[in-house]
Order: sequence, then C-alpha cells, then structure tokens
Amino acid sequence: MSRTNSVCPLVADESPPPPYATGNPPTNAYEMAQTTGSAVSFTVRSKMSSVDNGTGITDIAAQHQIMQDNDADDDSDIQLTYYEAMSPLFKFMQIMGLWHSEVINPSKRKSKSRRILNARNYSILVLFLLWFNLLRFLPAFFVGPELDPSRLYFKVIYMTVLLQAALNASVNFWAASRKTMLRDYFVHFEKSIQRDPENKIDLGWLRGRAKAFTVVAVIYVTCHFLNQTVGVFGPVESIRNSTNIFVAPFNPHVVVHIICIYLNIYVFASWIFPLLYFLLTCQLMSRLFHDFDVRIGIDIQRATAAKIFPPTFEKLRRQHQYLCESVSLANSGLFTYISLITYVTMGPLACFMLYQLLFSQGIAGNVSAYLMYAIWLSSIFVNVCVVSWYAAVMSSKAHDAKDDCYVCCIDSVTNEQLMQMNMFLSRLNGEDIGFTIFDLVTLTKPFILTIAGLVLTYYAIISEFQG
Repeated sequence: MSRTNSVCPLVADESPPPPYATGNPPTNAYEMAQTTGSAVSFTVRSKMSSVDNGTGITDIAAQHQIMQDNDADDDSDIQLTYYEAMSPLFKFMQIMGLWHSEVINPSKRKSKSRRILNARNYSILVLFLLWFNLLRFLPAFFVGPELDPSRLYFKVIYMTVLLQAALNASVNFWAASRKTMLRDYFVHFEKSIQRDPENKIDLGWLRGRAKAFTVVAVIYVTCHFLNQTVGVFGPVESIRNSTNIFVAPFNPHVVVHIICIYLNIYVFASWIFPLLYFLLTCQLMSRLFHDFDVRIGIDIQRATAAKIFPPTFEKLRRQHQYLCESVSLANSGLFTYISLITYVTMGPLACFMLYQLLFSQGIAGNVSAYLMYAIWLSSIFVNVCVVSWYAAVMSSKAHDAKDDCYVCCIDSVTNEQLMQMNMFLSRLNGEDIGFTIFDLVTLTKPFILTIAGLVLTYYAIISEFQG
C-alpha cells in the first residue's frame, strides 16, 4: 500500500479563505494531507511557532516532528467511549485469549510480574495451544486407531474447524499487536464520529448489543462443551465412539479426552467470538448509515420544499465520508482477513458436508453420524450466511443516500455546491463501500446471489451424476 505525504504552507495573509473552510486558518500553520491506497484521507492542522524568512528546512522538519509527537500524546490521552461500550465482548474475548489492549489501552506502569503475567502473553499461550492442537491432530489421517475410511469425513470437518480457530486467533493477535491498525480505527471513530452529536452512535444501545452478542457466544461455547462432554461420558456407545475422533491419533483415554475437551473450549471460542465481533460492527455501522440516510432525507425534503439547495449538504457529505473511513479502517485492520478465513475454510467444507449428507452411503443408518453432520452443517451455514448478509446489508445502507440526492433542487446552484454534489454522488455511485474478502471482492447482495447460484449449480451437476 503506497503512502504519499505532502506538506505545504497555508497562506496567512489577507486573502480570503477557501470556500470549504469553516473558519480562518491559524497563522503560521501547515497542512499535512495523508492519502492511503484504501481511499482514507486525513487532514491535520497544527499551530507552529513563528517561522521567519531565515528558517531552514531542518528547523521546519524538527518542528514537524515535535507536532507529530504532541499529536501522539493527545491520542494516548483520548477517552475511547466507543471502545468502552464494546468492552463486554472484548472482556470475554480477553478471557479466551483472543484480545489484548496493550496497544489500544496501554497501561501506564508495569510491575515485574505484570511484564510476564499480562493479556498479551496469555494470548501467545492460547495461540500456542491452538496450533499445537491442530498439529497433533494431523497425524490422525495416517496413524492411530481411527483409520477407518468412514471416519475420514469426520476428521476433515474437525481439522477444518481447528484450522479456522487457529487462524482467527492469529489474525486477532496480529491486529491487536500492531500500533497502526485497530488503534487508528478506534481513535478515528472517537474523534470523527462520537464527537459529532448528530453522527455518533448511541452508546447505551451499543453496550446492550455487545452484551447480547457475548451471551450468544458463551451459550455457543457452552453447548459445544456439553455436547462433547456428554458424548464422551454419556451412555450411548455409538456417540462415545464418534467422540474418539477428537483425541486421534492417540488411543481413547479419559485423561486424553479431558485435555481435548479443555482445548476445544478455546477452539470454539476462537471460532465464534471474532465472527460475532464482525457482526456487531456490521450492525452498528448499518445503524449509523441508516440514521444518516434519515437525516439527509429530512434536510433535502425541507430544502426542496423551499426550492433551495440544502444548506447543510457539505456537512452531511463529510459525515458520510467519516463513516466510510471507519468502515475502511476496520476492514483493513482486521475484518478483511476474518472474511477471507471464513470463506476459504467454511465454504468448501459446507459443500463437502452437504454432499455427504445427501449422497454418501458410508453414513447410512448411522444416527450419530447424521447428528454430527447436521450440527456442524447448521453451524457452518449460519456462520457463512449470517456473516455475508450482515456485511451486505451494511454495504447497501452505505449507498442508500444517493436516492435522496437525485431530488435536490439545483436551480441557481453555485459552482461550489455543484462540486459538493458531484463529489458525494461519485462516492455513492463509485466503488462499493463495505467489508471485503482480502480486498478482492466486497461483500454485497449481488455477491451473495452469485455465490448462491454457484452452489445450486454445483449440486445440480452432482445430482445428475449421482442419478
């Protein structure tokens, strides 16, 4: 991703300010515009000490560095109310080793014990356990007591789940450990959205949703824990035999089963918590875009009734741009990788499992096999479908405002107003706004229809061959 920085002096004489400015620029200031490949741009203005004609480039660069250090200090002291509202979910993610706030909310002082016993090192330990659990299971395809060909399907399913859990935890740790990813997202959201009374999210609503999503995740992990525990120690022999897959390639033993049950708590938590964090972000951004669409619709209706161009149009355009920047920062910081992991692992696995349920003769009459396939298939379809739908709805709401713009009254508009309208429509009619799969494709409603069509075509062809 290329980055270009340009520093240019602002004219501080008696010439009139540019039309986009809300006030006169400060004397002896400079403007730094930073543009990234993800179409996110920031403008930072800062007062500087007076610079006479004899000031050299070295002095200006030194003052530039001082200004950046001061801005960093200001960001470190900012109160992240948006982050705090989502803390119910983050706290449980931290308990499961999927989150640490060393970058987002660093502690001022660390004792010797805290340098060792902290959330970051705990996350590293959980990562080690998840990858160890995956690697110890791989030999089960070649050695051990579970080499029956009919058990191959169960092993493929379990290995895919282990892989997705380890990848999810790795991506979360990597994102939370970098200084310019998640922190930039939370600071931008706080400064550009939460400080705007019209554009901010209702923190009470957000905290309630965070608690609800946390409860869903805890119930999900608990159900899988009880399912495996009852299967191992329950009275049904066929189900007990099915649970031996979890301890492969080792021989089934009570101690080995208990260890695997404990490890699978982290596996299922790593599987569900990142996805629910993604869904919560999609839901809150959908709400913000919906509220924005209501505001711009009301303002345009009032202006149209008065037969004038909306006087608040530029403010509304900037509010929408701030929301788009939040989506882009969240996407590049974490969610584009979560989406990639979800589709790469869960998509092929869903096709494989549905094929086995419909056409495989190896599980015919095996109640425990049907039950296990049904549970996993339901989880996977809910996973993929809900993630896709939430992201697609958010993307659709981000573009809804264009219908309101077409009814604006443009009689006797100025060049400045015409430029504002063109910029806004270019944003709305241009590249899709939303979360992506590794920056390759945006999750939209047409994309969902395309994937659904491919799946139906696949099963139609398979059915023909089976028939």
